[in-house]
Amino acid sequence: MAMDLIESSGVQLDSRPGPLTSPSSALEDGVTAEDRSVPERLPDIPHNQVAAGIAGTTWERFVRQLALVPGVAAANRRLFRFALDCRRDLRRALRPFRKQSLLSNDVVMAVLWPWYKFRFRFSRVRVLRQLQFLLRDKVGGGHRAVVPRHTLLLGGWNGMSGFDFALRSSKLLDPSTRLEDSFYDELLSSYDQMGEAALDEDNIRASGYFQRIHMAATLSGHYRGVDDVPGLVQVTREYLDRYRGLPVKYRPGRSRLGTLPRVRRIVGSDYYSVLDGHHRLAIEMHKGAQELEVVVAPGSTSTYLQKLLLDMSWLDGSRRLYQPVDFPEVKNWPLMRKCHDRLGFMTSYLDRTGMAPAGPGLSYLDVGSCYGWFVSEMGRRGFAARGLEMDPLALELGPLVYGIDAAQITVGDCVALLSDPAQTADIVSCFSVLHHFVMGRGTSSAQELMRLLAARTGRVLFLDTGQAHESWFRWTLPEWAPAHIASWVKANSDFNRVEAIGVDTDGTGAFRGKFGRTLFACSR
Repeated sequence: MAMDLIESSGVQLDSRPGPLTSPSSALEDGVTAEDRSVPERLPDIPHNQVAAGIAGTTWERFVRQLALVPGVAAANRRLFRFALDCRRDLRRALRPFRKQSLLSNDVVMAVLWPWYKFRFRFSRVRVLRQLQFLLRDKVGGGHRAVVPRHTLLLGGWNGMSGFDFALRSSKLLDPSTRLEDSFYDELLSSYDQMGEAALDEDNIRASGYFQRIHMAATLSGHYRGVDDVPGLVQVTREYLDRYRGLPVKYRPGRSRLGTLPRVRRIVGSDYYSVLDGHHRLAIEMHKGAQELEVVVAPGSTSTYLQKLLLDMSWLDGSRRLYQPVDFPEVKNWPLMRKCHDRLGFMTSYLDRTGMAPAGPGLSYLDVGSCYGWFVSEMGRRGFAARGLEMDPLALELGPLVYGIDAAQITVGDCVALLSDPAQTADIVSCFSVLHHFVMGRGTSSAQELMRLLAARTGRVLFLDTGQAHESWFRWTLPEWAPAHIASWVKANSDFNRVEAIGVDTDGTGAFRGKFGRTLFACSR
Protein backbone atom coordinates (compact mmCIF):
# COMPACT_ATOMS: atom_id res chain seq x y z
CA MET A 1 0.00 0.00 0.00
CA ALA A 2 2.78 2.40 0.86
CA MET A 3 4.60 1.58 -2.37
CA ASP A 4 1.37 2.33 -4.18
CA LEU A 5 1.28 5.77 -2.57
CA ILE A 6 4.82 6.41 -3.70
CA GLU A 7 4.06 5.31 -7.24
CA SER A 8 0.99 7.54 -7.29
CA SER A 9 3.11 10.59 -6.52
CA GLY A 10 5.55 9.92 -9.32
CA VAL A 11 8.54 9.95 -6.93
CA GLN A 12 11.45 7.80 -8.12
CA LEU A 13 13.16 5.67 -5.50
CA ASP A 14 16.32 3.68 -5.31
CA SER A 15 15.86 -0.05 -4.74
CA ARG A 16 17.05 0.37 -1.14
CA PRO A 17 15.39 2.32 1.69
CA GLY A 18 16.51 5.89 1.82
CA PRO A 19 15.39 9.51 1.70
CA LEU A 20 13.36 10.91 -1.16
CA THR A 21 15.31 12.32 -4.08
CA SER A 22 15.65 16.03 -4.59
CA PRO A 23 12.81 17.98 -6.22
CA SER A 24 14.78 18.44 -9.42
CA SER A 25 14.99 14.71 -10.04
CA ALA A 26 12.02 13.32 -8.14
CA LEU A 27 9.49 13.67 -10.96
CA GLU A 28 11.49 12.62 -14.00
CA ASP A 29 10.72 10.10 -16.74
CA GLY A 30 8.07 12.14 -18.48
CA VAL A 31 6.23 13.43 -15.42
CA THR A 32 7.69 16.92 -15.49
CA ALA A 33 8.34 19.27 -18.37
CA GLU A 34 10.92 18.32 -20.96
CA ASP A 35 13.50 20.50 -19.26
CA ARG A 36 12.71 18.56 -16.02
CA SER A 37 12.16 21.76 -14.05
CA VAL A 38 9.87 21.17 -11.06
CA PRO A 39 8.16 24.41 -10.04
CA GLU A 40 6.44 22.91 -7.04
CA ARG A 41 7.42 19.94 -4.87
CA LEU A 42 4.81 17.29 -4.29
CA PRO A 43 3.75 16.43 -0.73
CA ASP A 44 6.39 14.49 1.18
CA ILE A 45 5.71 10.84 1.99
CA PRO A 46 6.59 9.67 5.51
CA HIS A 47 9.77 7.58 5.70
CA ASN A 48 7.97 4.62 7.26
CA GLN A 49 5.70 4.47 4.23
CA VAL A 50 8.73 4.56 1.95
CA ALA A 51 10.41 1.64 3.73
CA ALA A 52 7.22 -0.39 3.91
CA GLY A 53 6.47 0.24 0.25
CA ILE A 54 9.90 -0.88 -0.93
CA ALA A 55 9.71 -4.11 1.00
CA GLY A 56 6.17 -5.13 0.01
CA THR A 57 5.13 -8.76 0.22
CA THR A 58 5.87 -11.62 -2.10
CA TRP A 59 2.17 -11.88 -2.93
CA GLU A 60 1.92 -8.16 -3.80
CA ARG A 61 4.94 -8.38 -6.10
CA PHE A 62 3.51 -11.51 -7.73
CA VAL A 63 0.14 -9.82 -8.30
CA ARG A 64 1.79 -6.77 -9.88
CA GLN A 65 3.86 -8.92 -12.22
CA LEU A 66 0.91 -11.13 -13.16
CA ALA A 67 -1.26 -8.11 -13.95
CA LEU A 68 1.38 -6.91 -16.43
CA VAL A 69 1.28 -10.14 -18.46
CA PRO A 70 -0.02 -9.33 -21.99
CA GLY A 71 -3.73 -10.04 -22.25
CA VAL A 72 -4.34 -10.31 -18.50
CA ALA A 73 -5.10 -6.60 -18.03
CA ALA A 74 -7.39 -6.59 -21.07
CA ALA A 75 -9.32 -9.60 -19.74
CA ASN A 76 -9.55 -8.01 -16.31
CA ARG A 77 -10.91 -4.81 -17.81
CA ARG A 78 -13.65 -6.71 -19.60
CA LEU A 79 -14.58 -8.54 -16.40
CA PHE A 80 -14.44 -5.35 -14.33
CA ARG A 81 -16.56 -3.52 -16.90
CA PHE A 82 -19.11 -6.35 -16.91
CA ALA A 83 -19.38 -6.31 -13.10
CA LEU A 84 -19.81 -2.53 -12.98
CA ASP A 85 -22.41 -2.55 -15.73
CA CYS A 86 -24.39 -5.31 -14.00
CA ARG A 87 -24.36 -3.41 -10.71
CA ARG A 88 -25.40 -0.20 -12.44
CA ASP A 89 -28.23 -1.87 -14.35
CA LEU A 90 -29.53 -3.59 -11.21
CA ARG A 91 -29.53 -0.38 -9.19
CA ARG A 92 -31.24 1.53 -11.96
CA ALA A 93 -33.86 -1.19 -12.29
CA LEU A 94 -34.60 -0.99 -8.55
CA ARG A 95 -34.55 2.82 -8.39
CA PRO A 96 -38.27 3.31 -9.25
CA PHE A 97 -39.20 1.14 -6.26
CA ARG A 98 -37.35 3.21 -3.65
CA LYS A 99 -39.64 5.09 -1.28
CA GLN A 100 -38.54 8.51 -2.53
CA SER A 101 -39.09 7.52 -6.15
CA LEU A 102 -42.53 6.10 -5.41
CA LEU A 103 -43.58 9.27 -3.60
CA SER A 104 -42.53 11.40 -6.55
CA ASN A 105 -44.02 9.10 -9.20
CA ASP A 106 -46.56 10.94 -11.37
CA VAL A 107 -49.16 8.18 -11.07
CA VAL A 108 -48.83 7.96 -7.29
CA MET A 109 -49.08 11.74 -6.97
CA ALA A 110 -52.14 11.85 -9.22
CA VAL A 111 -53.92 9.28 -7.02
CA LEU A 112 -52.82 10.27 -3.53
CA TRP A 113 -52.95 14.05 -3.75
CA PRO A 114 -56.73 14.35 -4.34
CA TRP A 115 -57.28 11.86 -1.53
CA TYR A 116 -55.07 13.92 0.78
CA LYS A 117 -56.96 17.14 -0.01
CA PHE A 118 -60.33 15.43 0.46
CA ARG A 119 -59.26 13.93 3.80
CA PHE A 120 -57.67 17.18 4.97
CA ARG A 121 -61.01 19.01 4.64
CA PHE A 122 -62.24 17.23 7.78
CA SER A 123 -59.37 18.64 9.87
CA ARG A 124 -61.44 21.85 10.10
CA VAL A 125 -63.77 19.99 12.49
CA ARG A 126 -62.35 20.44 15.98
CA VAL A 127 -63.52 17.16 17.45
CA LEU A 128 -62.20 15.14 14.49
CA ARG A 129 -58.85 16.88 14.60
CA GLN A 130 -58.48 16.35 18.34
CA LEU A 131 -59.48 12.69 17.94
CA GLN A 132 -56.79 12.32 15.31
CA PHE A 133 -54.14 13.71 17.68
CA LEU A 134 -55.38 11.47 20.50
CA LEU A 135 -55.20 8.33 18.35
CA ARG A 136 -51.76 9.28 17.06
CA ASP A 137 -50.40 9.77 20.57
CA LYS A 138 -51.94 6.51 21.85
CA VAL A 139 -51.27 4.10 19.01
CA GLY A 140 -48.82 5.93 16.76
CA GLY A 141 -45.76 4.67 18.58
CA GLY A 142 -42.56 6.57 19.10
CA HIS A 143 -40.38 7.29 22.08
CA ARG A 144 -39.42 10.33 24.08
CA ALA A 145 -35.99 11.82 23.54
CA VAL A 146 -34.06 14.98 24.29
CA VAL A 147 -32.32 16.24 21.16
CA PRO A 148 -29.93 19.15 20.46
CA ARG A 149 -31.55 22.14 18.82
CA HIS A 150 -29.28 22.06 15.76
CA THR A 151 -30.51 18.55 14.81
CA LEU A 152 -34.08 19.69 14.08
CA LEU A 153 -34.81 20.43 10.42
CA LEU A 154 -37.84 22.23 9.12
CA GLY A 155 -40.04 19.36 8.00
CA GLY A 156 -43.40 19.80 6.27
CA TRP A 157 -46.71 21.61 6.56
CA ASN A 158 -50.38 20.78 6.98
CA GLY A 159 -49.84 17.06 7.32
CA MET A 160 -47.47 16.97 4.35
CA SER A 161 -44.03 15.53 4.94
CA GLY A 162 -41.06 17.76 4.27
CA PHE A 163 -40.32 15.72 1.14
CA ASP A 164 -43.88 16.08 -0.13
CA PHE A 165 -44.06 19.80 0.60
CA ALA A 166 -40.72 20.42 -1.14
CA LEU A 167 -41.87 18.48 -4.19
CA ARG A 168 -45.17 20.34 -4.50
CA SER A 169 -44.07 23.83 -3.50
CA SER A 170 -40.69 23.96 -5.30
CA LYS A 171 -39.14 25.04 -1.97
CA LEU A 172 -36.73 22.17 -2.41
CA LEU A 173 -34.32 23.12 0.38
CA ASP A 174 -36.95 23.75 3.06
CA PRO A 175 -36.58 20.19 4.46
CA SER A 176 -32.79 20.72 4.58
CA THR A 177 -33.05 23.92 6.63
CA ARG A 178 -32.48 23.97 10.38
CA LEU A 179 -35.56 25.11 12.26
CA GLU A 180 -33.44 27.55 14.26
CA ASP A 181 -32.34 29.23 11.01
CA SER A 182 -35.74 29.28 9.33
CA PHE A 183 -38.46 31.88 8.75
CA TYR A 184 -40.03 30.80 12.07
CA ASP A 185 -37.12 32.37 13.88
CA GLU A 186 -36.86 35.30 11.45
CA LEU A 187 -40.38 36.42 12.35
CA LEU A 188 -39.60 36.29 16.06
CA SER A 189 -36.37 38.22 15.51
CA SER A 190 -38.23 40.87 13.54
CA TYR A 191 -40.60 41.33 16.47
CA ASP A 192 -37.63 41.69 18.84
CA GLN A 193 -36.24 44.43 16.60
CA MET A 194 -39.42 46.22 15.51
CA GLY A 195 -41.77 45.69 18.44
CA GLU A 196 -45.46 46.28 17.70
CA ALA A 197 -44.62 47.46 14.18
CA ALA A 198 -43.94 43.81 13.30
CA LEU A 199 -47.70 43.21 13.68
CA ASP A 200 -48.58 45.62 10.87
CA GLU A 201 -50.18 43.87 7.92
CA ASP A 202 -47.59 45.04 5.38
CA ASN A 203 -44.72 43.74 7.51
CA ILE A 204 -46.50 40.45 8.13
CA ARG A 205 -47.26 39.88 4.46
CA ALA A 206 -43.61 40.54 3.59
CA SER A 207 -42.37 37.90 6.04
CA GLY A 208 -41.14 34.48 4.97
CA TYR A 209 -43.46 32.88 7.52
CA PHE A 210 -46.59 34.41 5.94
CA GLN A 211 -45.45 33.42 2.47
CA ARG A 212 -45.03 29.79 3.55
CA ILE A 213 -48.40 29.48 5.25
CA HIS A 214 -50.03 31.17 2.25
CA MET A 215 -48.40 28.56 0.03
CA ALA A 216 -49.45 25.75 2.37
CA ALA A 217 -53.06 27.01 2.29
CA THR A 218 -52.97 27.21 -1.49
CA LEU A 219 -51.68 23.65 -1.81
CA SER A 220 -53.87 22.03 0.84
CA GLY A 221 -57.04 24.08 0.72
CA HIS A 222 -56.54 25.79 4.09
CA TYR A 223 -54.03 26.47 6.82
CA ARG A 224 -55.32 26.33 10.38
CA GLY A 225 -58.82 26.43 8.89
CA VAL A 226 -58.10 29.67 6.99
CA ASP A 227 -57.96 30.10 3.22
CA ASP A 228 -57.91 33.88 2.71
CA VAL A 229 -55.24 36.56 3.18
CA PRO A 230 -56.82 38.43 6.13
CA GLY A 231 -57.23 35.15 8.00
CA LEU A 232 -53.62 34.14 7.34
CA VAL A 233 -52.43 37.56 8.56
CA GLN A 234 -54.32 36.90 11.79
CA VAL A 235 -52.78 33.42 12.10
CA THR A 236 -49.34 35.02 11.80
CA ARG A 237 -50.21 37.50 14.56
CA GLU A 238 -51.32 34.61 16.76
CA TYR A 239 -47.87 33.03 16.39
CA LEU A 240 -46.35 36.26 17.70
CA ASP A 241 -48.96 36.29 20.47
CA ARG A 242 -47.82 32.82 21.56
CA TYR A 243 -44.24 34.11 21.63
CA ARG A 244 -45.37 37.03 23.83
CA GLY A 245 -47.21 34.69 26.19
CA LEU A 246 -50.69 35.85 25.20
CA PRO A 247 -53.63 33.41 24.91
CA VAL A 248 -54.63 32.25 21.42
CA LYS A 249 -57.80 30.50 20.37
CA TYR A 250 -57.98 26.96 19.09
CA ARG A 251 -57.47 26.46 15.37
CA PRO A 252 -57.47 23.20 13.41
CA GLY A 253 -54.08 21.55 13.52
CA ARG A 254 -52.98 22.91 16.90
CA SER A 255 -51.94 20.14 19.24
CA ARG A 256 -53.56 19.56 22.60
CA LEU A 257 -51.92 21.17 25.62
CA GLY A 258 -49.17 19.01 27.03
CA THR A 259 -48.51 17.17 23.76
CA LEU A 260 -44.82 16.95 22.93
CA PRO A 261 -43.58 18.00 19.49
CA ARG A 262 -43.22 15.07 17.14
CA VAL A 263 -40.22 14.42 14.87
CA ARG A 264 -38.90 11.64 12.64
CA ARG A 265 -35.29 10.69 11.99
CA ILE A 266 -33.89 11.56 8.58
CA VAL A 267 -32.32 8.51 6.99
CA GLY A 268 -28.53 8.39 6.82
CA SER A 269 -28.04 11.22 9.31
CA ASP A 270 -28.24 12.32 12.94
CA TYR A 271 -30.96 14.87 12.12
CA TYR A 272 -34.74 14.93 12.50
CA SER A 273 -37.58 16.29 10.42
CA VAL A 274 -40.22 18.09 12.50
CA LEU A 275 -43.69 16.60 11.98
CA ASP A 276 -45.67 18.61 14.51
CA GLY A 277 -44.89 21.35 17.01
CA HIS A 278 -42.84 23.70 14.82
CA HIS A 279 -44.08 26.83 16.60
CA ARG A 280 -43.42 25.57 20.13
CA LEU A 281 -39.93 24.37 19.20
CA ALA A 282 -39.07 27.61 17.41
CA ILE A 283 -40.19 29.71 20.37
CA GLU A 284 -38.19 27.59 22.84
CA MET A 285 -35.11 27.82 20.63
CA HIS A 286 -35.48 31.56 20.25
CA LYS A 287 -35.62 31.89 24.01
CA GLY A 288 -32.33 30.03 24.30
CA ALA A 289 -33.15 26.34 24.75
CA GLN A 290 -30.21 24.19 23.64
CA GLU A 291 -31.94 20.83 24.05
CA LEU A 292 -35.60 20.01 23.51
CA GLU A 293 -37.84 17.13 24.51
CA VAL A 294 -39.67 15.51 21.61
CA VAL A 295 -41.35 12.28 20.59
CA VAL A 296 -39.39 10.47 17.88
CA ALA A 297 -41.92 8.78 15.60
CA PRO A 298 -41.20 5.31 14.18
CA GLY A 299 -39.53 4.91 10.81
CA SER A 300 -37.44 7.38 8.88
CA THR A 301 -37.89 9.99 6.21
CA SER A 302 -35.67 11.65 3.64
CA THR A 303 -35.24 15.04 2.05
CA TYR A 304 -35.56 16.04 -1.56
CA LEU A 305 -31.85 16.88 -1.65
CA GLN A 306 -31.01 13.33 -0.56
CA LYS A 307 -33.17 11.97 -3.37
CA LEU A 308 -31.37 14.08 -5.98
CA LEU A 309 -27.96 12.98 -4.73
CA LEU A 310 -28.96 9.31 -4.68
CA ASP A 311 -30.32 9.59 -8.21
CA MET A 312 -27.09 10.99 -9.70
CA SER A 313 -25.86 8.35 -12.14
CA TRP A 314 -22.19 8.21 -11.10
CA LEU A 315 -23.00 6.65 -7.73
CA ASP A 316 -26.07 4.65 -8.80
CA GLY A 317 -27.91 4.98 -5.50
CA SER A 318 -24.94 4.72 -3.13
CA ARG A 319 -25.17 6.93 -0.06
CA ARG A 320 -21.98 8.84 -0.88
CA LEU A 321 -21.03 12.32 -2.03
CA TYR A 322 -18.94 12.81 -5.13
CA GLN A 323 -18.21 16.46 -4.33
CA PRO A 324 -18.66 18.55 -1.14
CA VAL A 325 -22.29 19.38 -0.31
CA ASP A 326 -22.73 21.51 2.80
CA PHE A 327 -26.16 20.51 4.08
CA PRO A 328 -26.96 18.88 7.44
CA GLU A 329 -28.65 15.66 6.37
CA VAL A 330 -25.72 14.58 4.17
CA LYS A 331 -23.02 15.68 6.59
CA ASN A 332 -22.21 12.07 7.54
CA TRP A 333 -22.16 10.69 4.01
CA PRO A 334 -18.67 9.58 2.90
CA LEU A 335 -17.05 12.16 0.63
CA MET A 336 -15.32 10.55 -2.35
CA ARG A 337 -13.69 13.74 -3.66
CA LYS A 338 -12.52 16.34 -1.19
CA CYS A 339 -11.93 18.68 -4.16
CA HIS A 340 -10.26 21.44 -2.12
CA ASP A 341 -6.88 19.76 -2.64
CA ARG A 342 -7.22 19.74 -6.42
CA LEU A 343 -8.50 23.31 -6.41
CA GLY A 344 -5.49 24.40 -4.36
CA PHE A 345 -3.06 22.73 -6.79
CA MET A 346 -4.82 24.35 -9.75
CA THR A 347 -4.99 27.88 -8.38
CA SER A 348 -1.38 27.72 -7.17
CA TYR A 349 -0.25 26.67 -10.64
CA LEU A 350 -2.33 29.36 -12.34
CA ASP A 351 -0.99 32.05 -10.01
CA ARG A 352 2.57 30.92 -10.55
CA THR A 353 2.24 30.86 -14.34
CA GLY A 354 0.43 34.19 -14.57
CA MET A 355 -2.95 32.77 -15.54
CA ALA A 356 -5.02 34.20 -12.70
CA PRO A 357 -8.11 35.88 -14.22
CA ALA A 358 -7.77 39.53 -15.11
CA GLY A 359 -10.49 41.88 -16.31
CA PRO A 360 -13.45 39.76 -17.45
CA GLY A 361 -11.44 36.64 -16.57
CA LEU A 362 -10.23 33.60 -18.40
CA SER A 363 -12.66 30.89 -19.46
CA TYR A 364 -12.79 27.59 -17.57
CA LEU A 365 -14.39 24.29 -18.58
CA ASP A 366 -14.80 21.26 -16.29
CA VAL A 367 -15.32 18.04 -18.26
CA GLY A 368 -17.37 15.67 -16.11
CA SER A 369 -18.48 18.44 -13.75
CA CYS A 370 -20.84 16.19 -11.71
CA TYR A 371 -22.65 18.39 -9.15
CA GLY A 372 -20.80 21.51 -10.35
CA TRP A 373 -18.46 22.20 -7.41
CA PHE A 374 -15.47 23.20 -9.53
CA VAL A 375 -17.65 25.32 -11.80
CA SER A 376 -18.89 27.17 -8.73
CA GLU A 377 -15.49 27.61 -7.11
CA MET A 378 -13.70 28.74 -10.27
CA GLY A 379 -16.55 31.13 -10.99
CA ARG A 380 -16.11 32.64 -7.54
CA ARG A 381 -12.45 33.24 -8.39
CA GLY A 382 -13.31 35.31 -11.45
CA PHE A 383 -13.20 32.71 -14.23
CA ALA A 384 -15.97 32.45 -16.81
CA ALA A 385 -16.78 28.93 -15.63
CA ARG A 386 -18.93 26.23 -17.15
CA GLY A 387 -19.13 22.44 -17.14
CA LEU A 388 -20.01 19.40 -19.21
CA GLU A 389 -21.91 16.60 -17.49
CA MET A 390 -23.74 13.54 -18.79
CA ASP A 391 -26.36 13.44 -16.01
CA PRO A 392 -29.29 15.85 -16.55
CA LEU A 393 -29.84 16.04 -12.77
CA ALA A 394 -26.80 18.34 -12.68
CA LEU A 395 -29.02 21.07 -14.11
CA GLU A 396 -31.11 20.93 -10.93
CA LEU A 397 -28.50 20.00 -8.36
CA GLY A 398 -25.84 22.60 -9.23
CA PRO A 399 -28.16 25.63 -8.91
CA LEU A 400 -29.72 24.14 -5.78
CA VAL A 401 -26.60 23.46 -3.71
CA TYR A 402 -24.01 25.84 -5.19
CA GLY A 403 -26.12 28.65 -6.61
CA ILE A 404 -24.69 28.37 -10.11
CA ASP A 405 -26.80 29.09 -13.17
CA ALA A 406 -28.17 26.02 -14.93
CA ALA A 407 -26.98 27.61 -18.18
CA GLN A 408 -23.39 27.07 -16.98
CA ILE A 409 -23.82 23.30 -17.35
CA THR A 410 -24.20 21.56 -20.70
CA VAL A 411 -25.63 18.04 -20.48
CA GLY A 412 -24.59 15.29 -22.86
CA ASP A 413 -21.87 12.87 -23.84
CA CYS A 414 -18.51 14.58 -23.36
CA VAL A 415 -17.05 13.19 -26.61
CA ALA A 416 -19.91 14.60 -28.65
CA LEU A 417 -19.81 17.92 -26.81
CA LEU A 418 -16.04 18.29 -27.06
CA SER A 419 -16.29 17.81 -30.82
CA ASP A 420 -17.82 21.30 -30.94
CA PRO A 421 -15.13 24.03 -31.17
CA ALA A 422 -17.46 26.29 -29.17
CA GLN A 423 -16.48 24.30 -26.07
CA THR A 424 -12.90 25.59 -26.23
CA ALA A 425 -11.71 27.24 -23.00
CA ASP A 426 -8.49 28.74 -21.68
CA ILE A 427 -8.43 26.42 -18.68
CA VAL A 428 -9.85 22.89 -18.89
CA SER A 429 -10.07 20.24 -16.17
CA CYS A 430 -10.94 16.57 -16.52
CA PHE A 431 -10.98 14.65 -13.26
CA SER A 432 -11.49 10.89 -12.94
CA VAL A 433 -12.91 10.44 -16.43
CA LEU A 434 -10.07 9.16 -18.59
CA HIS A 435 -9.77 5.72 -16.97
CA HIS A 436 -13.40 4.92 -17.85
CA PHE A 437 -12.43 5.27 -21.50
CA VAL A 438 -9.24 3.27 -21.01
CA MET A 439 -11.37 0.42 -19.65
CA GLY A 440 -13.79 0.64 -22.57
CA ARG A 441 -16.71 2.30 -20.77
CA GLY A 442 -16.69 5.48 -22.86
CA THR A 443 -18.24 6.33 -26.21
CA SER A 444 -14.86 6.56 -27.92
CA SER A 445 -11.32 5.38 -27.42
CA ALA A 446 -9.22 6.96 -24.67
CA GLN A 447 -6.91 8.32 -27.39
CA GLU A 448 -9.80 10.12 -29.09
CA LEU A 449 -10.92 11.65 -25.80
CA MET A 450 -7.38 12.88 -25.14
CA ARG A 451 -7.18 14.40 -28.62
CA LEU A 452 -10.45 16.26 -28.07
CA LEU A 453 -9.38 17.51 -24.65
CA ALA A 454 -6.19 18.90 -26.16
CA ALA A 455 -8.12 20.50 -29.04
CA ARG A 456 -10.47 22.29 -26.62
CA THR A 457 -7.68 23.50 -24.29
CA GLY A 458 -6.43 27.00 -24.95
CA ARG A 459 -3.71 27.22 -22.33
CA VAL A 460 -3.64 24.43 -19.73
CA LEU A 461 -5.44 21.14 -19.05
CA PHE A 462 -5.64 19.79 -15.50
CA LEU A 463 -5.97 16.03 -15.67
CA ASP A 464 -6.09 13.09 -13.30
CA THR A 465 -7.13 9.48 -13.80
CA GLY A 466 -7.29 6.13 -12.06
CA GLN A 467 -3.87 4.65 -11.29
CA ALA A 468 -2.27 1.26 -10.83
CA HIS A 469 -1.73 1.58 -7.08
CA GLU A 470 -5.48 1.85 -6.35
CA SER A 471 -6.97 -1.38 -5.04
CA TRP A 472 -9.78 -1.43 -7.61
CA PHE A 473 -7.39 -0.84 -10.58
CA ARG A 474 -4.40 -3.04 -9.74
CA TRP A 475 -5.61 -5.72 -12.14
CA THR A 476 -7.19 -3.44 -14.76
CA LEU A 477 -4.71 -0.54 -15.05
CA PRO A 478 -1.45 -2.18 -13.96
CA GLU A 479 0.81 0.05 -16.08
CA TRP A 480 -0.94 3.35 -15.28
CA ALA A 481 1.59 4.87 -12.90
CA PRO A 482 2.37 8.61 -13.13
CA ALA A 483 5.34 8.24 -15.48
CA HIS A 484 3.25 6.12 -17.88
CA ILE A 485 0.34 8.58 -17.74
CA ALA A 486 2.58 11.54 -18.56
CA SER A 487 4.20 9.71 -21.48
CA TRP A 488 0.79 8.55 -22.73
CA VAL A 489 -0.62 12.10 -22.64
CA LYS A 490 2.32 13.40 -24.68
CA ALA A 491 2.00 10.56 -27.18
CA ASN A 492 -1.72 11.21 -27.73
CA SER A 493 -1.87 15.00 -27.76
CA ASP A 494 0.13 18.06 -28.75
CA PHE A 495 1.05 18.85 -25.14
CA ASN A 496 4.81 18.94 -24.67
CA ARG A 497 4.77 19.89 -21.00
CA VAL A 498 3.10 17.47 -18.59
CA GLU A 499 3.84 18.46 -15.01
CA ALA A 500 2.82 16.64 -11.82
CA ILE A 501 1.54 19.35 -9.48
CA GLY A 502 0.04 17.39 -6.58
CA VAL A 503 -1.54 14.22 -5.23
CA ASP A 504 -5.10 14.11 -3.92
CA THR A 505 -5.86 13.23 -0.30
CA ASP A 506 -9.05 11.25 -0.97
CA GLY A 507 -7.67 7.86 0.05
CA THR A 508 -8.75 8.00 3.69
CA GLY A 509 -11.53 6.50 5.80
CA ALA A 510 -13.90 4.38 3.71
CA PHE A 511 -11.65 4.95 0.68
CA ARG A 512 -8.33 3.88 2.16
CA GLY A 513 -6.29 2.14 -0.50
CA LYS A 514 -8.13 4.00 -3.24
CA PHE A 515 -7.40 7.33 -4.93
CA GLY A 516 -4.18 9.23 -4.19
CA ARG A 517 -4.13 10.29 -7.85
CA THR A 518 -1.49 12.55 -9.32
CA LEU A 519 -2.82 15.78 -10.80
CA PHE A 520 -1.10 16.87 -14.03
CA ALA A 521 -0.93 20.30 -15.65
CA CYS A 522 -0.66 19.80 -19.42
CA SER A 523 0.46 22.72 -21.56
CA ARG A 524 2.40 23.59 -24.69
